[in-house]
Amino acid sequence: MLTLNNPSMYSLLSNLSKTSSALSISNIRLSSGLRVNSAADDPSGIIAAARYASHLETIDATISNANRISSIASTADGALSEIGSLLASIEANVIAASGDSATSAEIAAYQENIDLAVDAIDRLVDTTSFDGQRLLDGTLAYNTTGVDTDDIGSLSIRSANTSSGSISVEVSATGGSQASITFDAVTIAVDTTMTITGPDGSATVEFTAGDTKSDIQTAINAVTAETGVTVEYAGGAADLYLKTEDYGSDMTITLNVTEGAFATVGGVTTASGDDGTTTVNGTAVTRGSDHQYYYNSSGMSMQFSLTDSFFQSGGNTTFSVSGDGSGWALDTTASGQLNFGIDSLDPTSLGTSSLGYLSSLKSGGANAMSTGNFSAAEDIAEYGISRVSTERARIGALQSYTIGSTINSLTDTKEATTTALSNIMDLDYATETANNNRLQMMMEVGASILASMSQLQGNSVLTLLGGISR
Repeated sequence: MLTLNNPSMYSLLSNLSKTSSALSISNIRLSSGLRVNSAADDPSGIIAAARYASHLETIDATISNANRISSIASTADGALSEIGSLLASIEANVIAASGDSATSAEIAAYQENIDLAVDAIDRLVDTTSFDGQRLLDGTLAYNTTGVDTDDIGSLSIRSANTSSGSISVEVSATGGSQASITFDAVTIAVDTTMTITGPDGSATVEFTAGDTKSDIQTAINAVTAETGVTVEYAGGAADLYLKTEDYGSDMTITLNVTEGAFATVGGVTTASGDDGTTTVNGTAVTRGSDHQYYYNSSGMSMQFSLTDSFFQSGGNTTFSVSGDGSGWALDTTASGQLNFGIDSLDPTSLGTSSLGYLSSLKSGGANAMSTGNFSAAEDIAEYGISRVSTERARIGALQSYTIGSTINSLTDTKEATTTALSNIMDLDYATETANNNRLQMMMEVGASILASMSQLQGNSVLTLLGGISR
């Protein structure tokens, strides 16, 4: 006869208690969908899971920041696209106004179009913003101090790592030169026809036998607007110098005598200017065809031009860069700082001290159509188009190469981290369901055995069984 102190009875009760506990845990897992519902379920796993969960929160925050910055950049790009279209319209009106057949009424109409376009650009610069942050009026620009406008014609700090404080910038130049050809004859010996080709184009000039140096000067300077070539003559026995108006290696002169004779020193008929040597903090930089210099080194990228006087004479000039630029950051780390700046595109700022500024094309301005300064006006519009297209390219590069690649990389990292966290925390439903069924069957079998034993043992066993089931 079985008794309560029978080892088989206690073994059965112990196993049934363990099975009941395991079944309870299994039911919780199936209900929550998690393998780990408390630290007791997997002490070491809960530590790794907490680390992964924190990492995922950081990734989500960084992706959110990146998407927001991309939206800001898209807003700026959309406005820049419209400004670029307006600048192209301005240039087209300048070219139309400069035509020989343009009447005064037509020129006035072109001027009105230019005025409206410049005003539209002004409004776009003033109103383009994202969540209250203005984007094109210089709010996102770096701070510069000590810039000598007698030396630096234009300056745009594109990016700068100012985390350790302000950056000192020294620009040094040895000086550039014009293209120059020297004419040494006293008078024109025979009737002569010559084509002069300069940086702005070509023009044919005719001389009559007996023309003096003064006559030559007058004739060549009469077509300077077409060629970009002028004549310097001090009078008397001094030589006659044919020179380009501007300085640099892209300034050239070519003389082609098609009839008669035109004597030059050394028989020179072609000449080019010189850019000289320009360095930024000891690093040589090259002057582009747009007369702009581009520097990218030591954590800073900038675009600048030199005034004519500084370019010609050379020297040194120093300024400093500080501030955060846009202040855009993907996260709180040093590598998360984007170091991106956008200078003002306001019509009073769009241009250079040498070229002039877009605002000068408006009625009453120094380069309005009524002044006849069509070449200068076109150069300013072209500079503006180049500047805007450059800003759009920078923004596009930021979106594609920095923000886009960051989002792609973080998305991959998030997927891997989520998988790692899932491996620790998530439940294998198929395995757990089979385990739950097995535990339920064990409970049912154990209960059936105890029920049979209780009939033999008496109510005391039923009492113990009731305690287990509770």
